[in-house]
Amino acid sequence: MALSIFDDKSKPPTLAIALKDTLLFWNELKKLIALRFKPLSIDWGYSSKTTGWGMRLKNKVGPFST
Repeated sequence: MALSIFDDKSKPPTLAIALKDTLLFWNELKKLIALRFKPLSIDWGYSSKTTGWGMRLKNKVGPFST
């Protein structure tokens, strides 16, 4: 069993489907993070069938470096 619901390498993740009604909260959180760590980019990477896709929020100096 995969640890992630995003275990299909041929299908990039869709947060709207996974988060459903909580997508609004995720967007608000992402906005708050972006205010603190400008500029913010989102990178998706596929590790394996077991772990699936992972999302990394990055800013100019690296993933959440302060």
